[in-house]
Amino acid sequence: MRKVDKTTRLLRRLRSKIVVAIMVSSGIVIMVAMASVLALTYRTNYQDIGDALEKACTLGPDETVLYSVGRSAGKSAVDRPERSGGPYMPTAVFLVDDDGDVVASNEDFVTMDDTVRDAAIKAALASSNAEGHIADASVFYKRVAVTGGYVVAFADTTTFDATITRAATLLALASALFLAALLVVSEIIARLVTRPVQHAWEQQANFIADASHELKTPLTVLIANNEIMLAHPEFTAQERATWLEGSRVEAEHMRGLIEDMLTLARDEATSPADQLGAMASVDLSALVERASLAFDAVAFERGVTVREDVAEGVTVRGDEQALERMTKTLVDNAVKYAGEGGSVLVRLTADRRDHPVLSVHNTGAPIAPDDLAHVFDRFWRSDAARSRESSGGYGLGLAIAKSIAERHGARISATSTEQDGTTFTVAF
Repeated sequence: MRKVDKTTRLLRRLRSKIVVAIMVSSGIVIMVAMASVLALTYRTNYQDIGDALEKACTLGPDETVLYSVGRSAGKSAVDRPERSGGPYMPTAVFLVDDDGDVVASNEDFVTMDDTVRDAAIKAALASSNAEGHIADASVFYKRVAVTGGYVVAFADTTTFDATITRAATLLALASALFLAALLVVSEIIARLVTRPVQHAWEQQANFIADASHELKTPLTVLIANNEIMLAHPEFTAQERATWLEGSRVEAEHMRGLIEDMLTLARDEATSPADQLGAMASVDLSALVERASLAFDAVAFERGVTVREDVAEGVTVRGDEQALERMTKTLVDNAVKYAGEGGSVLVRLTADRRDHPVLSVHNTGAPIAPDDLAHVFDRFWRSDAARSRESSGGYGLGLAIAKSIAERHGARISATSTEQDGTTFTVAF
């Protein structure tokens, strides 16, 4: 139970890290995108205001557009006359002397509160910049030096401020909604990403538990045999030989199990490039016939008939020893479970694209539908009839066969019904 809890905590921690990584990276992207959109909006609107102020200073106080400009302005715009280049932005234009007194203005057409106007003109003249923003007056300004004074133009910031505020609000709201939705999606993605990890951890835990169980039995027998011989020094050489033979058999079982486990570990640790590098052209037809004939004696003892239907000249690129082991594993499995008086059919054909297809069929008790999905799992046995005592195996043979098939880019599958029997198929 402690192991399960630890695994669960590790998975939750991994999921949290994935969610945080997605949210942080997405948040950075969103912030950059928001800043870019706001900067573009600001620049575009500010450029429009700058163009309007530039034109206003060029035209001077003779500007004849009727507008209300600046905070506390007393009048509203009553007309928006069109000129070349589109409608003008409301601008108040003043010609002032070197002392800051207003000499001329377009106040008949654009109104500005006197107090605000005087403060704005004073700030514009005092500024070291020829153009900028006067926050207290809610205006942008531009100052141009002329003979005897300056032309100062002002543009209202109300629309500009509202546009920027509205854009920022909408972007912030959209970002918040997006991040909220992304949080839910990130949780789903994290679960999908960690599902194979969870499955691998569970497989590893089961593998260790099953391997320990499989090793425990022969070790127990070895220890018991030694203890018996130590406890009975009076045993004759023949009696001791009996116990030693039992120990040897169990030791052989242990060696076979360890070799199978090392084979699986080696296949998982070897990169696909290294696996392909060791492959060569293999006469699959001869290999299948050779592997099938190797079980004639075993099949005869069990009362099982083995038949071959092997197409000639079928070749495949691969590891010959590994392919032979895979084929023998499938034939051995079929002979074991065909049942007395049963039959096994080993068939090798090529599909329409000349891809080899190896199938091994046997009669006998079918594999239950619920167990069929687990036949290639490590240490799997469907029932007591498929235990090590009856089969002599460890539940690793089909797992190794699957590993070999996948290493060669083949797909291995199994079907089993009461009417048709059991068939293992390897499609290259």
